[in-house]
Amino acid sequence: MPKKIFITEEMADKLFKHNDVNEELAKKLDDHETFFGDNPIFPPTEGLSFEHMLAMRGYESVRDTADEDIPQLPLNEKKILLQNITVKCQELEEKNSRALEKLCFNIINKMFAIPNGAITFKCHLSKDVSSHERNLRAKPEDSPGMEYDSVKELKNLRSEVNKRQIINALTMGAALQYSKLPKRFIGDVYEIDSELPKLYKQYSSLNSLILYEDTTHEIDEHNKYQAGMVDVRISGPGKRPLIESFGTVFPVMLCESIRGFMELFSTHGLPEKKESAEYIMKKTDCVEGEMWNMILGPEMWNIFSESVGDLDIKYLPLLFTRLSELSVDEFTEIMQEVFGRTRSGKEMMKEFVESVVDEIDYEDFEDSLGMKNLQKNMISDEYLTPEELDLI
Repeated sequence: MPKKIFITEEMADKLFKHNDVNEELAKKLDDHETFFGDNPIFPPTEGLSFEHMLAMRGYESVRDTADEDIPQLPLNEKKILLQNITVKCQELEEKNSRALEKLCFNIINKMFAIPNGAITFKCHLSKDVSSHERNLRAKPEDSPGMEYDSVKELKNLRSEVNKRQIINALTMGAALQYSKLPKRFIGDVYEIDSELPKLYKQYSSLNSLILYEDTTHEIDEHNKYQAGMVDVRISGPGKRPLIESFGTVFPVMLCESIRGFMELFSTHGLPEKKESAEYIMKKTDCVEGEMWNMILGPEMWNIFSESVGDLDIKYLPLLFTRLSELSVDEFTEIMQEVFGRTRSGKEMMKEFVESVVDEIDYEDFEDSLGMKNLQKNMISDEYLTPEELDLI
């Protein structure tokens, strides 16, 4: 059994400045009334919940990096301003869409240094993202017709759901953090259109602030709030994985592209049994989950990155793959320590990183992706169809 790690209020004061989220969101976080429920991978705390601490720090970071006048606007004015900025971005992007899509492609290639020919990657600017989605879940779904071998199997599946919730949140957190336009590419955007860099910063700030401040989100099959999506497909022997991203504006397209690659790396963490993989994905891969991943994921990723240290990003694909492959018990033990920022967590992650660095060989990594092609088909943002499940 993993040992309990307690975060005291004094520790919380050191780790998180008290720039609190609104009362309604805070109550949901402290009562574990979020998509994550009372996930046992989060370390126990005294006082504020771990989720509440994550949200506070995320909200503080967004407020600190936004233009000075934006955080002070009333929520309804923020929403109107975001709509206006989105329209302005799209007007400027329409005549430069090919150049921006090419820039996104180049950023991804430089970021992950994926071997030539290993993955097919496409990215698109699209004002109507909903026209590209296929069977996207709004909320978690049950599997009422599923027959279990034993109660132990059911318990294990529920633990796998907890693990995938964290993997998905880390995936979203990485995407949001890495999609903050790298400084070396700001000049490229400026050359495409000099107004876009500032508009993109305002768009990202407003979008994040509204996410933390607006507690009226009602997600259902007719109201999915999709500004972007990514389709990740691994299918059939001899075929390369496909990642295809869509965004209403450039920052969203870049974010979804990064998320697609992170999701590809995490497919190794799904069970081999197709019914089990489907059960887990129905419970975790949905729009409601993405919303909470955007709220808590960035700070979860920051804590994870801090534990990894100053590691070259070229190691990230294999590092995240190996993390996803850990058993539920191993994953819970290491991530609970990492989230608790304990000395044990630092030592465990140091050893884990060293093992990945020793192992790293991109030809081997490419081979491992190829082997997964023979074993599994995973549609990250969609239902698995019966035909696709037969390929697993």
